[in-house]
Amino acid sequence: GDGRPGQPGGGAHELQFDQHGNVIVGMDHGTVKYDPKTSQFLRWASGDAMFGLDPDGSIWHLSENGQLTKVDTSSEKLNRTIHPIPKNSGIYDIDTDSKGRTHLYIWRDGKFGIFDPKDDSYAEYKTPTPMAGPRRGKIDAQDRLWAAEFFAGQILMFDPDRKELREYPLVPGAKPYTPPFAAPYSVSPDVKNGMVWTNDFNASRLYRIDIATGQSTQYMTPSNYELRDLFVQKDAPRPTVWLPSYRPPAKIVKVQVR
Repeated sequence: GDGRPGQPGGGAHELQFDQHGNVIVGMDHGTVKYDPKTSQFLRWASGDAMFGLDPDGSIWHLSENGQLTKVDTSSEKLNRTIHPIPKNSGIYDIDTDSKGRTHLYIWRDGKFGIFDPKDDSYAEYKTPTPMAGPRRGKIDAQDRLWAAEFFAGQILMFDPDRKELREYPLVPGAKPYTPPFAAPYSVSPDVKNGMVWTNDFNASRLYRIDIATGQSTQYMTPSNYELRDLFVQKDAPRPTVWLPSYRPPAKIVKVQVR
């Protein structure tokens, strides 16, 4: 109801590809699977705009009461399982790794939650910088979560196996909550080239950060785009990132570096 195009509170917000190449689309109270081989759609009356996709192709999303819900996308019937977790306010994003663990970006409280279905365990980890605001991100091939710390002007790497958290400022030497007040919105790792990409929501800039050294390189976007997500093309011969522009709508930008 705020006048933004697409009305993100009601329509599709995220899509992912399952292990068979099907397109999984999430939206409030619903999930859709599209099979490009047969041009068929399947629909289930359970879902959310942000969701995780596990190795079996099942989706994981939060229900209205804050419980974690698993939806089996291999059946035309609605088969779902509810997993109670502690209630949190301000969960912004959700991702599921290759081991089936679901990560919750609890941005208003400055922490992460992780649920492991193997033993129904749930644990929380606070960001090293208090109230840093982890907003959106992605999980890399090593099951490390990369998240944008929207309030603190940093990105964060969380390794759930080693229980390791490491922060990288967008601007080297910049302190959290001080000028230039960078606000990274989303993160996409490029492990093959040893870097991670993010954007500054406040300044229409892109940042490429070296994972080993923390050194960042800044790029101006071709125009004043409003970016809420970005994606590294993993099979590209050189570092490539795609930028879907939220506003102005109907624009997508490809950026390559040498």
